[in-house]
Amino acid sequence: MDLVFVRPPGVQPGGFALTTDLVWYCQVLLLFSASALTDTGSKSFDCAFVSTLETYKHQMVIISIISIISRPYILNNIFPLEWLESVGSRIIYELDPKNLILYVLPIENILGKLPVVPFGDTGTIPHNFPRTAFPGAYRDRSQGAGDGCRMWYVNSWAMGWSRDM
Repeated sequence: MDLVFVRPPGVQPGGFALTTDLVWYCQVLLLFSASALTDTGSKSFDCAFVSTLETYKHQMVIISIISIISRPYILNNIFPLEWLESVGSRIIYELDPKNLILYVLPIENILGKLPVVPFGDTGTIPHNFPRTAFPGAYRDRSQGAGDGCRMWYVNSWAMGWSRDM
């Protein structure tokens, strides 16, 4: 199941500018064709059944940095999420399979494969992040377990590279 970025429904192709704020982040669950009988005859539609990914909107992101001294220790360094947004990036996460938000979109709304990098060591929502920061998702059960919902950094440079040429 590929991760993609899509033009939201209702936005016309000519009135759309590719930015990390204006796209939807989705996981493709199924590609299919459908036919409908209209007043003018039969019409075929190529569609994508997708689940949306959520954007992490917490005020702070906590990163563990291991210091190399005589004996290593963990120091929590906190930096504002605004820094990621200022460089045009986002942190996104998937929802619990029981809480998915699903859409059927025209296949031409898919703009491309989503360039992402897994978040942290396990690529899942870390256990030490606040539980309330991820509506509809769950964190790792313990530190480093890797059993939480998946989480990624969006490589915004790769999304816009061809556009800026």
